[in-house]
Amino acid sequence: MSAKPFFIVSSGRSGTAMLHKALSAQSDVEMHHEYMVHIVQPLGVRRYMNLIDREAAKRTLLETHVAAVRYCARPHWGDSSNKLSWLIPELAELLPDAKFVHLVRDGRKVASSYFHKLAEECYDDRSTAILRAHVRDGAAAAAGEEILVAVAGRPRRFRRLRPVPAHRLALGGDQPGDPGFARGPAARAQPFRAA
Repeated sequence: MSAKPFFIVSSGRSGTAMLHKALSAQSDVEMHHEYMVHIVQPLGVRRYMNLIDREAAKRTLLETHVAAVRYCARPHWGDSSNKLSWLIPELAELLPDAKFVHLVRDGRKVASSYFHKLAEECYDDRSTAILRAHVRDGAAAAAGEEILVAVAGRPRRFRRLRPVPAHRLALGGDQPGDPGFARGPAARAQPFRAA
């Protein structure tokens, strides 16, 4: 039996896991979240960077996704994975009846989701501090309140500030000897410059 395939793609942190959970409850759907991710993620990156050609990518997808669709015992087979975004043309060629659903979420919500869920896993202290300041500035500016900003990515040190654009915050340390320490409030409000 060959199922009707569908793929849910996105930029990540856009609801693919949530939609996977909802569709998994349907008895006529064999639903996966990031099916064969250990193969698909490196394949997608290599394809995106032109390190492998279209035919090589299609051969791998034939052995993974196309085979799974072919041997599925349910009427529908689905995979929700942002990793497939780089492989849509190859999947569409191999599975011409496949449907593609592209989830779109407000970019601010995506960034906030990455920050809150993956900050410790993905970002260095400086990047985390910049993102934290940006998220807090936006929320406080909308509410017209003062904000707390973690300095140098260390949540144990906070400084009370009025809302300013994130790019205007110097995110170094707040004590002499800390990396990025700047003397005085004016020095701390200089535009951020990449090292």
